[in-house]
Amino acid sequence: MTESIPDRPKLPAGPLHLLIVEDEPADAELCLLELRKAGLEVHGDVVSTAKEFLARLETGEYDIILADYALPGWSGLDALQTLRNLQKNIPFLIVSGDLGDETVAELVRVGVTDYILKDRMARLPFAIRQALEEKKLRGQKRKIEGTSSDPVRLLYVEDNQTDAELSLQILKKAGFEIRADIVDTREEFTARLAANAYDVIISDQHLPTWTGIEAFEHSRALGFNIPVILVTGTLNDEMAAQIATRGLTDCVLKDRLARLPLVLGRVLEMKALKEQGKQHETNYRSLVERAPYGIFQATPDGKVLMANPALVEMLGCETRDAVLNLNLFTDLNQEPDAAWVEQYRRGEPIDGVEAGWKRRDGRPQTARLSSRPVRGKEGVLARSDLIAENITERKRTEEALVMLKKAVDTSGEVVFMTGREGVITFINPEFTRLYGHKEAEVVGKATPRILSSGTKSPEVFRDYWRALLEKRVVRWEIVNRTKDGRLVTVDASANPILEEGGEIRGFLAIQRDVTSHKQLGEQFRQAQKMEAVGRLAGGIAHDFNNLLTVINGYSDLLLGEPDLPPVHKSRVEEIKKAGDRAAALTRQLLAFSRQQVLQPEVLDLSAVISDLGKMLVRLIGEDIELAVLPAKDLWRVKADPSQIEQVLMNLAVNGRDAMPEGGKLTIETANVELDAMRADTHLMGRPGPYVMLAVSDTGCGMNAATLGHIFEPFFTTKEKGKGTGLGLATVYGIVKQSGGSIWVYSEPGRGTTFKIYLPAVEEETARARRSAQLGERAQERGGSETILLVEDEEAVRSFARAVLQSKGYRVLEAAGGEEGLRIAREARPPIQLLVTDLVMPGLGGRELARQLAAICPETKCLFMSGYTEEAAMRSAPLAEGSAFVQKPFTADAMARKVRELLDTA
Repeated sequence: MTESIPDRPKLPAGPLHLLIVEDEPADAELCLLELRKAGLEVHGDVVSTAKEFLARLETGEYDIILADYALPGWSGLDALQTLRNLQKNIPFLIVSGDLGDETVAELVRVGVTDYILKDRMARLPFAIRQALEEKKLRGQKRKIEGTSSDPVRLLYVEDNQTDAELSLQILKKAGFEIRADIVDTREEFTARLAANAYDVIISDQHLPTWTGIEAFEHSRALGFNIPVILVTGTLNDEMAAQIATRGLTDCVLKDRLARLPLVLGRVLEMKALKEQGKQHETNYRSLVERAPYGIFQATPDGKVLMANPALVEMLGCETRDAVLNLNLFTDLNQEPDAAWVEQYRRGEPIDGVEAGWKRRDGRPQTARLSSRPVRGKEGVLARSDLIAENITERKRTEEALVMLKKAVDTSGEVVFMTGREGVITFINPEFTRLYGHKEAEVVGKATPRILSSGTKSPEVFRDYWRALLEKRVVRWEIVNRTKDGRLVTVDASANPILEEGGEIRGFLAIQRDVTSHKQLGEQFRQAQKMEAVGRLAGGIAHDFNNLLTVINGYSDLLLGEPDLPPVHKSRVEEIKKAGDRAAALTRQLLAFSRQQVLQPEVLDLSAVISDLGKMLVRLIGEDIELAVLPAKDLWRVKADPSQIEQVLMNLAVNGRDAMPEGGKLTIETANVELDAMRADTHLMGRPGPYVMLAVSDTGCGMNAATLGHIFEPFFTTKEKGKGTGLGLATVYGIVKQSGGSIWVYSEPGRGTTFKIYLPAVEEETARARRSAQLGERAQERGGSETILLVEDEEAVRSFARAVLQSKGYRVLEAAGGEEGLRIAREARPPIQLLVTDLVMPGLGGRELARQLAAICPETKCLFMSGYTEEAAMRSAPLAEGSAFVQKPFTADAMARKVRELLDTA
């Protein structure tokens, strides 16, 4: 099958942008007029110097360049070299008044696209069209040289043998290897075309009985699509118009035959590129037919014009014909989105829009559609080329992965993955919450560098690693260090991730924070230990009291004998004194073991403190300041008043001994409501109303090791002979026997606070609670203010955050003062309230509040502390716009305090 006759060279849509290099403005205007007369829409910039030419090339975009050959101080060939130095692929045509054969040969050699004589300007529109068509066919390919490894098969139509041979000599001199047949009649022309395959036809325009244009049309009529170069003695406007409209390849004047090699080289180049294009089209069609995606064409209204086998299979049709004429909008899609439908109909490109796809059997599936519009003459939308990818299974997988990621992200456990070498590749938000490391800080780093630990030996870790490499699941409990240096205990497990072939691809680790659980366990074990020690102490005291009854009884009998010698009487008195001291010890042991006989009464602790105040002043000495801060409207408790006095005296003595250089002892009372979490934390047993009795000193404080033993009988940090170690044990026993609990907050160098929680008497506090609840409800409303929450204890921070967010506040949280200050500097909008712990590693709450005031002067501050308010603030009063809330606090107490502070003018 022969190819159809080609149309005249097509131009790009829109106006042509020309750069004209010409020192004569009239000649430049003549070029533009000639092009516009031919129906071309052109915009031209004219330059005359090399500097102007370079500047235009660097700043503008041009479709073609026209340059005069001779210019003042430089030439058109200089301009061509500048163009090539900039590596711009723009067709370059020489327009000149006269060119000799040697000059033309030079133009051919350096690769000028074409040249036009100024007295033959009628050829300019055709030359420009042809140059742009060549550029389109060539693309970015290297220009084919005039010579070829194969000889050029040439059919020359010429009645003058001399002219034909001259032309062939010029071509051979230019380096072409030619095999030519020369004919002059229509019959020979027809016979040669039928018998041989030719690359190019060169025909004289003026033949005895016919013309070169007729030879061109005759070859097309016979079905041959061979390029034709017309040779003529003259070229008038009429002939130029015929050449341009009928599709002739090019025209060469007989007095300019030196141009023939340039034209032939370009013709061969175009022919090779077109043949290459045919092969590309064949390959493209094969690719379309075998593509795994649906590829099809559709009209602007959506009617399918062409479809490949993949689309036929996607739709569940049996044949390709069953797909043709189906409508993209009504037959292929379930409920097409109006936005992309309108975009398609307007002829705009569409990239990756998802659509519900309808198979012929009714099964739903999801397709991803992309389209590109194809426009015809004058930019009218003719059709669109579309690609449809079946992403049904991918969508299901993606949705499953999204759900899985949500589950992992919202999990309360740390989840992270590593590669085979232990380098972290993924972490979930709980990892950041627990350890403080953000994703960008850990991904790509080895696990040991991030989760350092000193609680396991290297040998143990090597055993774990060996087990994982053996594809076994590993479980262990380990203490890791967080970014800010805290130690957390985690229950950890690690699983190898295997590829289909069984090779290890990486590892999945899951960790659960059990720090609080371990602490509660330690508290519970401590309570069990104290219970066991108490039972032992009670049993010993009971038996020892029997022995003391005998010892002290007989001592009294002996002392009552009138005839007892003085020397013996003094010895019996010493025995009696020792017995009395032993009896006092047994009473303390009974108090610790909660086996002494109590006489409980309904008490007002504030009244008990006030009555005991004068005696405590004498007990602790003049160098220690005593502050008694009883709460107003204190709830009542049921306890033995003498035992409560004993508790106060023992705690006062303990505080005095912790302040050998003097200091301040503070005794406070307060009403508190403990929720379930706080009740569990302090081992109360049940939530509800409690009366708190707090005794704080400014002494030396205690470390964690000492705090673990202070309530054990006979444990003391005092020098030998300075204490029995039963004072705090007695306090513990009395509090527990009275149904309460005791909690200690102390750090070395920061003093100590003992907090005793005794259950409030319900019948005495019901009315007060109802009144307080009415007041609380008046302040239960939340707000939308921005609050910065700074607390180094994660459990407390999480509780406070949940309370504040439940009231509608925007909460920014930090685990330390430095981090809180950084967040405050970046916060938008500004922070209205700072809620901070007083005592934190590094930057403390008081200093944080001071520095924050310089950034946000209007920010108010709510301090939190395990110390009582008086003890916490003893070094300086609260600043204006600040308040204090004592740990433990309830959700309502926190919300109420925040609202009160924010509403304060």
